[in-house]
Amino acid sequence: MNKLFCRFVVFSLAVFFALTSSSQAYAAKPIVCKMALTVGKEHAYAIAYQRMADLIEKRTNGAIKVEMFYDGQLGSDREVFEALQSGGVQGTMVSTGTLSPFAKKLMVFDLPFLFPNRDVAFKVQESKVGEELLHAIDGSGVTALCFWESGYYWLTNNKINIATVEQLKNIKVRSLEATTHQDTWKALGMLPTVMPFGELFTALQQGVVDAQANTIPNIVTTKVYEIQKNIAEFPIFYHTMMVLFSDNFLNKLTPEQKKIVKDTALEVRDWHKQNNGKIIKENIAMLKKKGNTFTKFSQAELDKAKKICAPVYDKTAKDVGGDLVKRLTAEVAKVSKSK
Repeated sequence: MNKLFCRFVVFSLAVFFALTSSSQAYAAKPIVCKMALTVGKEHAYAIAYQRMADLIEKRTNGAIKVEMFYDGQLGSDREVFEALQSGGVQGTMVSTGTLSPFAKKLMVFDLPFLFPNRDVAFKVQESKVGEELLHAIDGSGVTALCFWESGYYWLTNNKINIATVEQLKNIKVRSLEATTHQDTWKALGMLPTVMPFGELFTALQQGVVDAQANTIPNIVTTKVYEIQKNIAEFPIFYHTMMVLFSDNFLNKLTPEQKKIVKDTALEVRDWHKQNNGKIIKENIAMLKKKGNTFTKFSQAELDKAKKICAPVYDKTAKDVGGDLVKRLTAEVAKVSKSK
């Protein structure tokens, strides 16, 4: 009997330690966070995202393992957002223009000539109305932690050096899905065609569109400058991005880990502001050396364009409803005056 009992004890202990070891191994298994971007790893905000990923891994002592995917490997911006909703992808950064079909309020960040300069944009993004817009996608299965900068759009084309509003008429231009973008191009007499960012280069090569508007880092990393030699400084849109994480992923984290992720996103946002400005200057210098021609709209032409685009504000205010457009433009005016 004693012999049988001893065997039972030994067997029970063996099972206990086996289960304990298995449990510990499982507990130590890191939480995987797939981060998907549609731009290449050398892009300004991709560099910042990699920095954020490295810091999150370091600050959680490897409890979160970040896997980066570039160049649209996991799909277009819209497809990646939908993957975040289902939990198949855990993190990304998408423009407010891309997200506006999911949350109408975000249309307001893509109003033409909204921000007079980068500093005003930063302050408005961090204001009370900015905080309201940050939560526009709440309840979608995705959480926005903060706004990041992509930058001002520059207009490229392969036909003429554009510097006047008159020259914009009847030019076929690629547009984001955002209604504000389409309405703006139409108001200026242009012919917008909606298409994903990943299809843009081929569309320009094949003449599906004649022109496109994008940030300087996008123009460089996609090599659009090789087939679009004419670049116009036309700050019609300021490209605002949103740092997004799947609720499915965030719900797996401890409160401390959630804080690390959010604090790191905010910290790298501020680092990116400086680095992005530096990269834009370097990119412009490089493009000039490559032989690209730069033109600039005069203030008189910009004022003319603003006047033509004014109805877009009225239409957007109706589409969004309430007084959001009024409050946003009032905040822009207040911040601009305080500078």
